[in-house]
Amino acid sequence: MKEKEYIKPEIITSSVRNVKPLKNGDKVPVLKNDGDPRSGDVVVARVIGEGGSYDKAEIEGGEMVKLEVDDLVVGVLGIRKAVKGFASNMPERLEKGDRLDFVSSGGVMAECLSYPEEIGEPYKLEFVGFVSNSTGKINISEYSIKPSKTLSVDCPIVLVASSRMDAGKTTLCKGLIEKFSDKGKRVGAVKLTGITRQRDNLKMSEAGAICSYEFTDCGLPSSTCDAQKAVEASKGLLNKASRKADVVIAELGAGLLSSYNVLEVLKDDEIRRGCSSLIFMSMDPVGAYGGLRILEDHGYKPDIISGPTTDTNAGRENIQRFTYQPVLNGVKNMDEISNIVSEKVFN
Repeated sequence: MKEKEYIKPEIITSSVRNVKPLKNGDKVPVLKNDGDPRSGDVVVARVIGEGGSYDKAEIEGGEMVKLEVDDLVVGVLGIRKAVKGFASNMPERLEKGDRLDFVSSGGVMAECLSYPEEIGEPYKLEFVGFVSNSTGKINISEYSIKPSKTLSVDCPIVLVASSRMDAGKTTLCKGLIEKFSDKGKRVGAVKLTGITRQRDNLKMSEAGAICSYEFTDCGLPSSTCDAQKAVEASKGLLNKASRKADVVIAELGAGLLSSYNVLEVLKDDEIRRGCSSLIFMSMDPVGAYGGLRILEDHGYKPDIISGPTTDTNAGRENIQRFTYQPVLNGVKNMDEISNIVSEKVFN
């Protein structure tokens, strides 16, 4: 039997919120020796060095807690490949005392490869051990919604994609959820791709969604994984969210051309056929133009172009030159956006 020790952590991150044996205030059983890491493994690490702006960890419920040197933190091993965040890899081996980096507020720990200067270095961690149960190491996949090879959804699906992160997708999803809920529709919400964080799903629940899930609920710390795993997780989430729902709003975190399998999910034949409406968000006209061409190449015609590029008349006019789709702002034109999507999915 592998030797264990019991440790009381200061912070249990939201990435492990579905792992039922873990409760704030409890001691955590940790394996002293098991050096073979897998994505999704639940681990304990000690903060040993400060970094830049990623100085807080999200705990279950969305609260952000400041990281302090010597804090023991429970999180997950995973990969992040952000353009405007940390880029990291999984460690090949892990033994007590090895170095890790805190690469996601949601609690992902990995080996950082690069980062934008404006966000600064990640907080430095020292690996303490793998969190365990009676059978061995705990992986978040053991406490997850079942992935599916088949999409079995009877209600309409609205997809919201973008050219990059921070393009306003969640704000637009919230607006649609509020408008549809006000009309008496039962709305399911999912986030299909990205890096784990509970914040966006909480926002969708607060907007009125009857359920709200993300890829972490399907056992993935991020959707930077084997493409088939990301697709099957997406189908599992859509199947789950569609139960009792009149419509499902599905956000695709990160951009079309990213390491998060956004395009691979969209390219799936069943997901494409199941999509009743697609909204595309962009930061600028070039991103909007390129995104439209990519989507058209894969059988999609967005119903609306939105995002920060539509904040001014100049941005909207520049996009309108090359598209016949409505170009509408996700904050200022929510009524019109809701009406267009309603016409597509409910009539």
